[in-house]
Amino acid sequence: MRTSLVNINDSTNNFSQHSFSKQSSFKRGGFRSTANARLQSNPNLDTLTFSKWSTSQVCEFLHKNGFESYFSRTDKTTQPQFSHKWIKNGMHLLQASQYDYEKELGIKNPLHRKKLSLLLQSIINSSHLGPESKNLVLLDQYWVLKWLDDIGLPQYKDVFGDNLFDGRMLMHINNEDFQHLNINSELHFLSVKRAIHVLRLNNFDPQCLRRRPSGDDNLDKSEVMLWTNHRVMEWLRSIDLSEYAPNLRGSGVHGGLMVFEARFNSTVLADILSIPSSKTLLRRHLTTLFNDLIGVQMLELKKKAECQTGYQQLTASTKVKHVKKGSMPMAALFNSTHKRTKSQDSRDFLSIAPLIDLNNEKINFVGQSATLPSNTSVYSDDLASFKNKLSLLTQENLPTSIV
Repeated sequence: MRTSLVNINDSTNNFSQHSFSKQSSFKRGGFRSTANARLQSNPNLDTLTFSKWSTSQVCEFLHKNGFESYFSRTDKTTQPQFSHKWIKNGMHLLQASQYDYEKELGIKNPLHRKKLSLLLQSIINSSHLGPESKNLVLLDQYWVLKWLDDIGLPQYKDVFGDNLFDGRMLMHINNEDFQHLNINSELHFLSVKRAIHVLRLNNFDPQCLRRRPSGDDNLDKSEVMLWTNHRVMEWLRSIDLSEYAPNLRGSGVHGGLMVFEARFNSTVLADILSIPSSKTLLRRHLTTLFNDLIGVQMLELKKKAECQTGYQQLTASTKVKHVKKGSMPMAALFNSTHKRTKSQDSRDFLSIAPLIDLNNEKINFVGQSATLPSNTSVYSDDLASFKNKLSLLTQENLPTSIV
């Protein structure tokens, strides 16, 4: 009996080994089973390697980075091949222009063309990327959708997803892009900008935000700017305002907005929470704890902003006035004060909100949406390092095309 069982097992093993050797014979070429992840997020992909890729490899790379609607599969097998009648190889795509993106590749959406430009630009500049650029590889479209939940704006998931927003797109977003995203609320407009401000200060670290309170009873005020919308709601519950905390959902309020936005104060927060103006004691309670949360020096900076001429109170109902190209009156076209250079039009998104001149001893707020520096009571030990962080916010090298 035992002998027969052993013979059966031996015959089964021999059969499985024979069938496996037939099915898994070595073949050169083709993609590995891990090619999808490797093609989608490979930080070591350089210009030389990409330029030698075939049409199928380039198309699959673009397919895995969100451009699947522009490329078709030649077959439906387990290892599908991608093709495009215009793309010859990787070098051919690297030499393409914005006109080629639209005419030859059929990419009509300007934000899709911008994403392709940034993607190829990252390959060209792969040899001298900064720490924030290396983290951008980890911030794909799915991370951006989760990030919208974190900053309290889940209602914009569809429009961000349709426009293929990822970490690179967030880093290079500008005023014109906000028009395509249909963000008309000024509060939501500022919420997105301040949230990207926080990402910049943390080199776009995907794990930098704080979604839950720490185990310590002591509140770490240096992490307030990293608070998500849910973390702010937890703070409201801890200060006996739990009945108003649900009103914060979908409002766009997060730690970065509370700290860095000069026009955001306790009055704006009370209005968003729908606390009646007749409940003066409750509003005073919120004001006291809010001012203590952001710190004395940040509170003073916000008060200085209120004293500036032309200051307007931020409200939840204020709309953003987007200036479209070509909408300037004819008389203004001949006025030298309205002339804008090309570099100004293509600046980074923080040009919409003027920054503070840290080289001046007196903080100078210009405009109605000044960006506040981080809490100086916590970060003023090394002002030079803090200036270096803010220097990232004034870059004007936004790539618009790859020629």
